[in-house]
Amino acid sequence: MMQRRFFSINHKKIPAIISDIHGVIIKKGKGIQNTKEAIERIKTYQNRDEASLPFFLLSNGGGTSESSKAESLNKMLGITNKSLKLTGKDIILASSPFRYQIPNQNQLSLIFGGIDSIEMAEDYGFKNYLLCQEYSCLFPYLAPTSIRNRTHEERRYHLENLRARKGLDENIRELSYAPEKERMAALQKFPVHSAFVFHYVMKLEESLQILSDLAVSPTGYPGLIRNQEDQQKTKIFVANPESITYTEKFAMKRIGQGSFLKIFQNIFQLQYGFNADVTAFGKPGIASFDYCSNKLEAMLQDNLGEIYMIGDSLKGDIQGANNAGWKSILVKSGDYSQKCGNICEEIETLEFKPTYIAEDFSEAVDLIFKEHLQG
Repeated sequence: MMQRRFFSINHKKIPAIISDIHGVIIKKGKGIQNTKEAIERIKTYQNRDEASLPFFLLSNGGGTSESSKAESLNKMLGITNKSLKLTGKDIILASSPFRYQIPNQNQLSLIFGGIDSIEMAEDYGFKNYLLCQEYSCLFPYLAPTSIRNRTHEERRYHLENLRARKGLDENIRELSYAPEKERMAALQKFPVHSAFVFHYVMKLEESLQILSDLAVSPTGYPGLIRNQEDQQKTKIFVANPESITYTEKFAMKRIGQGSFLKIFQNIFQLQYGFNADVTAFGKPGIASFDYCSNKLEAMLQDNLGEIYMIGDSLKGDIQGANNAGWKSILVKSGDYSQKCGNICEEIETLEFKPTYIAEDFSEAVDLIFKEHLQG
């Protein structure tokens, strides 16, 4: 009721602040100067009214839950005041839209990623799922390299997890040496409705093989090949496909998780002559920006004003925001300044033109406050 009266009396459009994380609020594991104070300024304003100033951190990162990411950022930034801390609600990761792609409980999901993916899957609300490594231990003949590259202890560990998983047969066992008929009968009990690539895959060859088998299958389980014109049975969702390389503490760039999708698409096309259907979430793809816009519209409805994206990447942040119809603020603190040295002051010369250029996150926030929230 408070929110409704507030909006109906003032008729003010409410701006929203969206920001990248790495290179904007933190750099090499430490908070960037003045960022802590800028975030606390936003949080103090938010404490007046929950929807008075929407603020999200939109990142291509993953491998952890939104709540864990928020707590990690609070430590790096030195935010200790409970009322001013970042929370999981403030974080949108590349995998966050997976929450709205979960099939019903009768349909199996296959999850690609590390052991941390279990925590994320449970947090997102997945009920009926297997990790790729569990699926592979159950059907190791699908990816023969798994037999060579996985110890007996590893296989036993994953099979025991399977036995403990709700809804699966207590007598479940590895089927490497079972007759072909028994193998196929077992596979048919586990049709995969959806596959989700949360983060870095554990074993590359295994993951590529199983995902390819599912993408080409007309049934949702490996063993058959569909025609190109036939609909793909297993839906595939991938987080952060654009992160081919990234910058870390080492001097040279490192290979990122987006490389998996590139390899998968190339191998699948070479093997079958057509492309697999994949839904990808991550900047600069429009799907992640639409997901964020939908959350803002649900919060503010007709009261939503300008949406500002603060970022350091011309391609990921600025291009993505421009394509979504948002205003964009390029900061000099991260990726762009590292690539170009002295950042160009003339917006017209840039590849993807931001609405504004700011020194850092703090100056960008100050610009938005002066434009919309003072007086």
